[in-house]
Amino acid sequence: MMEIENLGVTVEEYLDGLTAGIDVLELKRLEARGIPTNLALELMAMPTAGYTYANINI
Repeated sequence: MMEIENLGVTVEEYLDGLTAGIDVLELKRLEARGIPTNLALELMAMPTAGYTYANINI
């Protein structure tokens, strides 16, 4: 069973992010790994050819 993470995102923030085209949960996960926000957003915009960001070891 997968562990639930508390990333401090409200439902409203998540939905607002989706409206803006941003996966706020993925952004928070990348930031938690030490990636600056601007670079995380660029990474999320890159085509991944079937890979998910969780598969990228940093």
